[in-house]
Amino acid sequence: MRKLTYLALASTFFGLSLVSCSKEEEPAPVVVQKVTFAKVAPILKANCEPCHVANSGANFEARKKHVDNYAVAKDVAATIADRIQRETTATGFMPRGKAKLAQADIDIVKQWIADGLLEK
Repeated sequence: MRKLTYLALASTFFGLSLVSCSKEEEPAPVVVQKVTFAKVAPILKANCEPCHVANSGANFEARKKHVDNYAVAKDVAATIADRIQRETTATGFMPRGKAKLAQADIDIVKQWIADGLLEK
């Protein structure tokens, strides 16, 4: 009986050692894709036109900031982020006369800035 008990214990430990020695699969690395202007442009197009595009009409300072152009949007990105995050009743809130952007869209603009204002 004693031999049987030792044999059972030895089998159990051997079985456990096989389980613990099995190769655990490594989780796939998470690839974080940086936000580029290609992802920001549709947000700007949907919310900033017709005022902030080239050839938009009146030649006042705000309309010179053609956010449909990467170079210009890059230069005014901090201002864009500031204005779209303001409360709708605050002076300078954008888009003027429209509802506040969805938080997801605001986050994309902020991430674009954090990722280095990449074009492509």
